[in-house]
Amino acid sequence: MWSAMVGATYPIFKIVNVWTNGNMLAETAGVYMEYAIETALPFFMAYAAALPKLTGYRPTQRLLGLNVGLRTVLPVMVWIFCLLITRMVLAAFPWFEQFNARDMHMKRRDQYTVRSDAYQMEIDVFRMFCFYTVMSLWYSRGESVRQPLRKNWLLISWAACTIAFMFFLILQQNTTIGCFFRFNCDSQTTLGLKNDPGATFFGPSLNFPVAGECVYGPQIGHWVEKNGQSYTFPDGTNNCHIGDASYDQSLWGPNSKTGTSCVGPNNCLPWDGKVFAIVSMVATCAIAIGGALAIASVRLRWKRQFHRL
Repeated sequence: MWSAMVGATYPIFKIVNVWTNGNMLAETAGVYMEYAIETALPFFMAYAAALPKLTGYRPTQRLLGLNVGLRTVLPVMVWIFCLLITRMVLAAFPWFEQFNARDMHMKRRDQYTVRSDAYQMEIDVFRMFCFYTVMSLWYSRGESVRQPLRKNWLLISWAACTIAFMFFLILQQNTTIGCFFRFNCDSQTTLGLKNDPGATFFGPSLNFPVAGECVYGPQIGHWVEKNGQSYTFPDGTNNCHIGDASYDQSLWGPNSKTGTSCVGPNNCLPWDGKVFAIVSMVATCAIAIGGALAIASVRLRWKRQFHRL
């Protein structure tokens, strides 16, 4: 059920973000998802051992029965609903801006889309990764045929580390690991990473470098509109336009809409944006688990799930 849920929600995540803001999942975040979420979580979920004795019942539920279908579809629908609500509420914040390089016919737009620097991307990734992790714990409950979840300490430990790491990413600002994951980072920091030993060590493994390059936040949309065909793409060779008199330098820093201290093009969320991301994630998980509990309590099925031996 967990794999079916991930398989249904992740393509929707990609379609929505490509359509609305022209962004793909960041390179480092994609690698993290493949190994920490899609590989490690199912591996540890499989450690849910059977009970030491027979339960007295034999499972006869069909794999595609109504009960299984509802327990799989409900979290997917909750996730989609909360995604839409999150986008609508996010658009109401006075500091929020959205830029789609595709719609503006931006030159070298591929360089923008692959770096995942829109505000909604980091919020969506934080919410999605935490949701997958929490639901892995939910689907691993022992109930009457498996040992209790508390005995699967490997899954619990991995899930706790994953959630703690995601909280670190959404709350930090301008750390090396945060910039690699494209969370709350500015161009001044990424330019300075060209002298960072850790960043330069991992840099060659990426197709799109972080160290010595720029963060392409929504501020560059103003520059595209203003400069038109004369627009120069920000990169490491032109210092990401930091201090360039021909570009609007008031789009970041303490006097900008976000009010953060980030310098240069950035995707730094203000504190109300970070708190909103956490509230959105908690609400998504709570509604999904609450709905699953409701389904389990009323036992919606066409026939009995277990028969006496």
